[in-house]
Amino acid sequence: MLVKKLNRVLNSYLFALIFLSVAVISFVLLFYLMARDRQFDSQRIAHAGGAYMGLSVTNSLEALEYNYAKGYRYFEIDLSFTSDNYLVCIHGWKSKKSPTVWGGVPTQSEFLEYFASQPLTPCTLSSLMRWLERHSDATVITDVKQSELIALGDIAYQFPNLLNQIIPQIYLPSDFNTVRAMGYDRVIWTLYRFDGSNEDVVNQVREFSPPFALVFSISRLNDGLIRALRKQNLNIPIYVHTINDMGKMCLLKSGFQIYEVFTDVLDPSVQCDLSGAQ
Repeated sequence: MLVKKLNRVLNSYLFALIFLSVAVISFVLLFYLMARDRQFDSQRIAHAGGAYMGLSVTNSLEALEYNYAKGYRYFEIDLSFTSDNYLVCIHGWKSKKSPTVWGGVPTQSEFLEYFASQPLTPCTLSSLMRWLERHSDATVITDVKQSELIALGDIAYQFPNLLNQIIPQIYLPSDFNTVRAMGYDRVIWTLYRFDGSNEDVVNQVREFSPPFALVFSISRLNDGLIRALRKQNLNIPIYVHTINDMGKMCLLKSGFQIYEVFTDVLDPSVQCDLSGAQ
């Protein structure tokens, strides 16, 4: 009698344990599928943090704050390694687009010391992540100038709680699955370093799992890439860089059905009237 009673109790506990396990697994699977099904919001992207005080490509904390107040929520940020292997927010050490042209690659301390006397404050990876924590509805799109996979791996390791606010840009399609495995659920493939044909692009994106997007320049539009994608029923979100003219952006949206643009100055609250006039 006692054995039967004990068996009934054990069976009840076992059933409850199985039920709880199935419920947990189902919840985790549902959460995973929902995350994988996330799509890109159709939002304008502030190029290099957006323009500030008439300056573009500053990647500065001031630009982030100013353009966040204007309504931007997606911010592309350039990242480069210092000579002592810290990531800082700058377009590149020899780039003519940066407000400052460096004679060589500085250490992080030299970088911070130089800008301590300047009116703008380019961020480090740490200060950029602190800014993201304070702006939980903001998203950073990375543009890492060298050693991209190492940089993205470092970010994922140090700041796993912020990965849902970071969209990596990759340059090689072979990096797609590697970056996904790091924990980034959304990825942008930027084509400015890819010299393959339109057919190559189509074949590559067929292997990608959503959500992901493409970004490229107007020259790629003129080469017929979107037509090639649409012909294969590949309705992928498309961004174009860098567009600072409202009329041009509206023509791109009406003529090519692009998603949105990277821009220095176009106000995110101003939209196109695609039925005719702007």
